[in-house]
Amino acid sequence: MDFGGCSSAPPWAIAFPRLFEIYAASDQNSLDNWFQIPNVWSGLLTKSSALQRIEAELQEIDAVSWAVFKAKAAGRVHLLDEWGYSRALFDCIYEVKGYRYLLGQGYEEVRFLAEEQKAKTPDLRARAGSSIVLMEVKTVNESDRQKNYFEIPGEERIALDHETHLSQAFKDKLVSTIETARTQLLTMQDPSVIQRIIYLVIRQDFHVEADEELAAFLQGQTLPGVATAHYLLD
Repeated sequence: MDFGGCSSAPPWAIAFPRLFEIYAASDQNSLDNWFQIPNVWSGLLTKSSALQRIEAELQEIDAVSWAVFKAKAAGRVHLLDEWGYSRALFDCIYEVKGYRYLLGQGYEEVRFLAEEQKAKTPDLRARAGSSIVLMEVKTVNESDRQKNYFEIPGEERIALDHETHLSQAFKDKLVSTIETARTQLLTMQDPSVIQRIIYLVIRQDFHVEADEELAAFLQGQTLPGVATAHYLLD
């Protein structure tokens, strides 16, 4: 078996073949490599249900798209944000939810598009008959307030009040993210493109429960030719 540059495969490679391919193609010498975080490595060894769900979604990617996606994900495995999270990697992994959405809508030849250095390209392309559909997937993460909250030692945290409405800051973040995605989608001018879709993968703050308001707000952001769909993370 080709272990993609690894001298030997880790014990979890058979249970998580596609995650292993990403790991094998990543910078294994980086101290920030997500796979080598103790909790992640332990989860792989014990076949964590959360990691099994990621693997199952990766298994749905067709062979042509997998080559593109694997290279993109591998280049993000060692990247950390200012809170020490592997956000870039998971923003990439969440693009698979957009891929699955297109499949579920009955589109054909759903493909990940390779990144270009000179221009921002959409993440996905699919076919509807003789026409083309483009998709840009964006992750909208929890607020900085929540990230800072979990930086406080558990015994010092003050419980946050339950909220049932979206904050203006979160709405502003959604609008900004949608506008960025819309701009990226509209840069590709092709008469065969009949639909452009912004697919938002959203993680709300744990103390906020405003799903109906969120859906209504996003519906209001839809413009002709650029649809908006979303997926809520647990």
